[in-house]
Amino acid sequence: MPEPQKEFNAERSSVDLMQNKVPRTSLREVASLSSIECILKEIRESGSSLNLPAKVISESEDLCVRAIRNRAMPYDLQAFIAACITAACKINRVAMTPYLIVKQPHEYLQLINGMVTSLKNSLDLDIEDLPPMDYLPRFFSEVENTSGCGLETGYRARAFEILELSCEKNQKLLSVAWPDTYAAAAIYIAAIEYNLPITHQHIWKATGITSQALSKRCKEISGLLNLKANPQDKPKPRASQTLTETSAHRSFKNYAAQLKSSED
Repeated sequence: MPEPQKEFNAERSSVDLMQNKVPRTSLREVASLSSIECILKEIRESGSSLNLPAKVISESEDLCVRAIRNRAMPYDLQAFIAACITAACKINRVAMTPYLIVKQPHEYLQLINGMVTSLKNSLDLDIEDLPPMDYLPRFFSEVENTSGCGLETGYRARAFEILELSCEKNQKLLSVAWPDTYAAAAIYIAAIEYNLPITHQHIWKATGITSQALSKRCKEISGLLNLKANPQDKPKPRASQTLTETSAHRSFKNYAAQLKSSED
């Protein structure tokens, strides 16, 4: 007989819950509680720890309440909270991935993505994937933390330029599924060009993108732009690169400012 679930405790920290350090609670049990305020508190704390805009946190709470009222209740509370936050981010066009929320294995992220799809269908949500460029600012921060490399502005601008040029070559990339994989690939290719010690492992720890997916996207982008992205042969930045970086830097700064403005 399976071990009985422990009672859901409203005072448990959101960090413990999201990092899977506490027993998971069935949403069918949660629905029987006198109030769902305990779940909403977890959403608020998690959203705050992720530095999400207030409108995204509020949207996440709304989705949670609507889902429970509609009995769209999966069995896993941790995944459900992550799905509500992910869906709210997509609705408000804020770049966020399930991995950045829970830092769990790939199989668990698939469960969360499945719940996002379920929320979209059951609540009739208007959810679209964001352009790959939108993921760069948050990914830069994560890569810096995992690799210990300071990412200079020229490098960041080059990664943005790689994505921008790729989208010009193939407009479908602006609305492609799994846009975060393309953002991670651009970061990795730019690291090769700038001779930075950023590995597949760093990218995986920072973004949750597997080595297999990263290699596939690097090959795809390199083919579009005729780039050399061989990790065994990392060339120094080209001498002519300084000239192109001026416009790329300006373009990246404008895009990043627009993202910040839309999130605020």
